[in-house]
Amino acid sequence: MYRLIRSNIERVVNDEHVRDSLIKQGYELIEDPENTNKNLSDLTVEGLKELAKEKGIEGISKMKKEELIEVLKGGQ
Repeated sequence: MYRLIRSNIERVVNDEHVRDSLIKQGYELIEDPENTNKNLSDLTVEGLKELAKEKGIEGISKMKKEELIEVLKGGQ
């Protein structure tokens, strides 16, 4: 899992190619795989939803942060 940030926008991606593309767009890597503690509570709701999408989890659009964390923990 790669966490990147640009201005006030945080993105969470698993794919190296997507990570590289975002870096070229001005995002900065704030977490790398070696340092991944997967502390989901530190992510924003947007970041959690992005992670859930990447994992193929459906029905996330109206979930609250706590619900997203629970679903993601169950999927790990």
